[in-house]
Amino acid sequence: YQINGIGHILAISGLHITILCTLVYQLTFLMHFPKPLPFGITVLFLFGYGYMTGFGISTSRAVIMMFLGLHAKEIGRSYEPFTAMAFSAICIPLQKPYALFSCSFLLSYGAVGGICLVYPVCKTVLFGSKEKQMARKRRYARKQKEILANINPNHLIFEKLLQYFLTFPQKLIDSLLMNVSVWIATLPITLYFFYEIPTYGILLNLFVLPLVSVIIAFAFLGGVIGLCYLPLADSILFVAEIILAFYELLCNLFLNLPQPVQILGCPAFWQIILYYLLLGLICFFVTLQKPFYTAMLGLAAVFLLLYRPLPDGFKLSMLDVGQGDGIFLQTEEGKTMLIDGGSTSVSQVGKYRILPYLKYYGIRKVDYLLMTHPDEDHISGQQELIESYHTNGIRIGSYLVPKLSEETKNSNYQKIIICAKKAGIPVYYINTDDTLSLDNLTLTCLHPDRNFTGSSTNSYSVTLSLSYQDFSMLLTGDLETRGEEAVLQRLQKEHDISSYTVLKVAHHGSKNSTSAKFLECLKPKVALISCGEKNRYGHPHTETLKRLTNAGCDFFTTSEYGTITIEYEHNFHLKSNIRKNLLKFM
Repeated sequence: YQINGIGHILAISGLHITILCTLVYQLTFLMHFPKPLPFGITVLFLFGYGYMTGFGISTSRAVIMMFLGLHAKEIGRSYEPFTAMAFSAICIPLQKPYALFSCSFLLSYGAVGGICLVYPVCKTVLFGSKEKQMARKRRYARKQKEILANINPNHLIFEKLLQYFLTFPQKLIDSLLMNVSVWIATLPITLYFFYEIPTYGILLNLFVLPLVSVIIAFAFLGGVIGLCYLPLADSILFVAEIILAFYELLCNLFLNLPQPVQILGCPAFWQIILYYLLLGLICFFVTLQKPFYTAMLGLAAVFLLLYRPLPDGFKLSMLDVGQGDGIFLQTEEGKTMLIDGGSTSVSQVGKYRILPYLKYYGIRKVDYLLMTHPDEDHISGQQELIESYHTNGIRIGSYLVPKLSEETKNSNYQKIIICAKKAGIPVYYINTDDTLSLDNLTLTCLHPDRNFTGSSTNSYSVTLSLSYQDFSMLLTGDLETRGEEAVLQRLQKEHDISSYTVLKVAHHGSKNSTSAKFLECLKPKVALISCGEKNRYGHPHTETLKRLTNAGCDFFTTSEYGTITIEYEHNFHLKSNIRKNLLKFM
């Protein structure tokens, strides 16, 4: 439901409360209760229902606005939605101050604002001024009366059904316009919290929304009758069950269409403010009937909201995946690479750590997905990305893997390669001296050699030498002692690199990796360690940290600093989630 953009029907909000309160109010009138009993019973039901459902933010808004609407009708006053909305927006933060910054508060009021402010403007664009709309409505009503007079239905039920079918096209257009209005009003909020929008959400809502009232009515009646007689309640609830099955069928159908979600990234605060200012100007120019200015402002609003600047040089982030590894790389031209991506301490690390990072920055394609070695803490998230390849909105250009000996090929290795090929992702082997050029950035594979034989998957860890202008970095996976020796021999023999700017410490800082000899030869200025907070392995080990300190190397761990990002524009600087100040290394 969420991916398809119909998750809102699961939230207790204005739609549900309006339908239920209208049903209760009409039932009390059919029972000929004297005033003010219908009002009192409905209000009692309204607050009882809100209390039963926990008075969430959207529920509280709907309850307050519905109460003011019922009260206005009871005392013979007109209902002013803006006043009701403002009053509820004042009441809720008095009880829950944090609500002002919550997703549910902003989306709830954004949707109501879209219906109250943007929807009338959309109707003006499509049908003309209010006078033209009223004239069109009168003509439509006359035609309906003429059709009903000619058919002359002799039963009230048939007459109501005929009226419903005659008004259905207009209701469908109104529903479409209302969906578009809500979408326009809530687009910045949706992107700020979720970084993506459903491609077919507006279309799917046309099928879903007309049946929501039927579900709620039958579910409510089934619940009430079920208190007395279960067999009858089963029959009534069966109608709701059929509609829900239809919804599920629609969701699966739309998910199988190309690109079911569009990843647009998280807009900056200034982009959101400018978007709403331009939206206000658009509404103003529509009332002045200035189509050219309206179109230009509309294009400017969309461009400003969706603009995502690329890094001036390149950006590399060591992701906070817990006890595991995950490194994302992006160049100034937009080429991307994800090296590893897995964890043994974070459940569904792909869904909750890797995908949110990619979507936050508006990354729609990973040009290269690389596995250093097939341990779970390096590929579990990659597995999730590949398995959800056709629904998560992230394209993968190719999958690079080391070629292992038959003895070290474990089930993880075979499973993920089969999964990648099944998803249609090309799989290539990477070995010593293979070079990848990502715009002005070069990655050279230093290990493993094609003839290398090791006793464990760690020993086969793909080791990459990254170079960009005067910046260099060594990415080591879970390289062990024998692998480090092989890398040093190759560097000394074939590569004229006296020192590295940054070292990605192997094997999460274990004591059996990153030897003193290794550090002496590489002379890194900064070392980055990926490990989980309070992990059961004790990573990074004290011995390794001492060796880094003795080598005069500053080190940073994801367990302490969160995601660590390297940005290179004119020089190298490093920042993290926790440490807000910028560290520069000239």
